Amino acid sequence: MPSSLTVGIYRLDTDVLLSSHTLTTPTVTANLPFGDSCYTPASLCVDRGVFTSITINIPDHAAGYYIQTQLYARNNTITNILSPGDTGMSFYAEMPDPASGINNSPEFGPYPADAYLCVGFTKYFDFGVTDADGDSLSYELVDPLACASAASAANGTYPKPYPPITWKLISGTTYSLANICGGTTPMVVDPVTGIINASPANIGKYAFALKVHEWRGGVKIGETTLDIQYEGLACTVDSPPLFTALDDTITVIAEDQICFDIMSYDNDGADTIYLTPVSSEFDLVGNFVPPTASGGSPSGDFYYLDYMGDDTLWIPHFLDIGAGVYEGIGIIPLRYCWEPPCESVDSVFGLDLTTYSLGCSGSDTTVKHVEIAVVNIVPPILLSIPDTMNVTFNDSICFEVYARDTINTQDTLFIEPTSTLFNFAGNYISPVSAGGDSAYYLDFMGLDTIWMHNYVYTSNLAVGAVQDVPLKYCWKVGCGDVFIEDIDLQFMAYSTKCNSDTTYNGSAIHIDPPEGFVHPVANVFTPNGDLKNDYFELEGISDPCYDTIYVEIYNRWGLKVFESTDPEFKWDGKNKRGQDCAEGVFFVLIQGTYGSEYDPTTGLRIPNVVDDQFHLSLFR
Repeated sequence: MPSSLTVGIYRLDTDVLLSSHTLTTPTVTANLPFGDSCYTPASLCVDRGVFTSITINIPDHAAGYYIQTQLYARNNTITNILSPGDTGMSFYAEMPDPASGINNSPEFGPYPADAYLCVGFTKYFDFGVTDADGDSLSYELVDPLACASAASAANGTYPKPYPPITWKLISGTTYSLANICGGTTPMVVDPVTGIINASPANIGKYAFALKVHEWRGGVKIGETTLDIQYEGLACTVDSPPLFTALDDTITVIAEDQICFDIMSYDNDGADTIYLTPVSSEFDLVGNFVPPTASGGSPSGDFYYLDYMGDDTLWIPHFLDIGAGVYEGIGIIPLRYCWEPPCESVDSVFGLDLTTYSLGCSGSDTTVKHVEIAVVNIVPPILLSIPDTMNVTFNDSICFEVYARDTINTQDTLFIEPTSTLFNFAGNYISPVSAGGDSAYYLDFMGLDTIWMHNYVYTSNLAVGAVQDVPLKYCWKVGCGDVFIEDIDLQFMAYSTKCNSDTTYNGSAIHIDPPEGFVHPVANVFTPNGDLKNDYFELEGISDPCYDTIYVEIYNRWGLKVFESTDPEFKWDGKNKRGQDCAEGVFFVLIQGTYGSEYDPTTGLRIPNVVDDQFHLSLFR
């Protein structure tokens, strides 16, 4: 353990040294303990030293900084590095601009008691990295770094670059980042959880490096690299944990609830074991039923009632350690309860179970694959909606949709819109609430009152009720609809119990565009407040969806007194300051279209063009 370290702080973009600091008197924990109840490494000796600095003030710098120190050299007996006794090591971390706010680097947990590898067995280990600011972390195995190119055989601090170590070729094996310690299964890290697994082929000392990326708001703000050396040892291993009897295939009827129990147990009795269920199809989080806390019972910390058809199962230790991994001592029971939805009929949901023990080597693993098959029975549904509708701009129209389950009087039936061009949410008319979950419409499809029981309106715009489902939409046709011209309204009706066919029906709506015309423009108006000819404006019927107009009015001295781009403009004889203009002659420039006609053969729009320059007389 060195008695001092010199640490440098460099600008990330220029590699310019900001300041260097010598840290002395480390806090040393000597001869860290290793092993567990069934295996303790006999010759493994590791000291841990923590160097602490006083507060250092760093100025704002947009590109951020990096911190580096280096030691020369490494342990000369490292197996996977070429000339380790002549290869240094760089310790490196990046941090963001101080102006971005307070930031703590990721912190590694206590030095693990299982910090060694087991030859011929896959071992899992976790450095327990946390971030005090709640930033997201991702993980990556990288090449360990040697000393800086500027001083490859010196202690201290130097700027980039820091070349990677050179991996070693030995007995036909080329070590590399993809083959850090040999073995059938290479060393890998889960980029989300940071859990590393490795299975070295031979006894030896293996160097590797774990880089932790720090993210905030989707943007990387820093990184910290841990340079590590683990020994590969001939560990004593125990029997792998197993699963209790569990069918390979579980069959369930749609909308029937099923609960199934899974148990992993340790053959050796009292090892700490782990169980990881994984599925890309089955909702492991939403369907999980956790055990009940016992409140300090001597029989166990937790329990399940009626577990696997037996009475109460007491559980000595149960912990959800995150990332879908559960921990137990001796046993890990899990329970999932699920009611397959309608849309899962004929689907098969795969569930992969992995259980392993860290009692000795962490390498004793058992896997099992289970499939859940969903089956179904189906009756008919009636769905009514008008076949076609014709509307035009500014029309106000209401239409009604109705579905009825002709067989299942107690099942909840839904009508759900499936097309996209119509604003179903904005035009939906809610029924009148009758209290609780009952509602009704008056005068529906020519009938008196139609009731809905267990009425629901869902986030996907579906309306549901028991057996009978009426719904109503009211709509005022706007320009956006005119531009579309044709809207295909489509609905589907289905029962929640998956015992009816999904029925589809729809209506075709054609939107007729507005037709209009324009009268010749008047050249005299009298804005005197007698309600007769008080405004200069275009007369006729406009086309609000397509019309474009630009009008300018100038007085006799060429001063612009009025302008507008509104086809429905009205000039009241006032200037831009709101003052009455004097009587006289004004000059008008007007361009655009006002009102539309349509070719009876092709249906193409024929706009009424307005393009004129003329004199306008104003009298009061």
